[in-house]
Amino acid sequence: MEKFSKNDSLGWHIAVLSKIMASMLEEELKKFDLKLAYWPTLMLLWEQEGQTQTDLTNACQTNHYTTTRVLDKLEVCGLVERRLDPSNRRVFRIFLTNKGRDLETPLTKIATNINNQVLQKLENKEQKNLLKILKSVNNV
Repeated sequence: MEKFSKNDSLGWHIAVLSKIMASMLEEELKKFDLKLAYWPTLMLLWEQEGQTQTDLTNACQTNHYTTTRVLDKLEVCGLVERRLDPSNRRVFRIFLTNKGRDLETPLTKIATNINNQVLQKLENKEQKNLLKILKSVNNV
């Protein structure tokens, strides 16, 4: 039986790459007084505002209390607001403020640049295939 090593491990390579990319993004987010922990929630809200906290928790694959803390901090930063759901008073829907919306363009540009830096060693077709494969594995 062949010995399994980190070189054969998809998880190892993804974890290392994730750490590198997270570190690069975190460095850039600091310039906006933001933390990496806020990034997934902001991305989801830029795609679709008005999600519930539970929607965000599920999409970010975090614990409910983690999402609560992130939303609390984003609210203090003036980037999001909670609004009561008109059909269920126990549910809040999360919306971006103008300040939160205004960050979409500069921050997604930064993220795009980081993606491009990491993928630059691959041909365009290889980049598209890699993303397609990762999406299919993640069932996204």
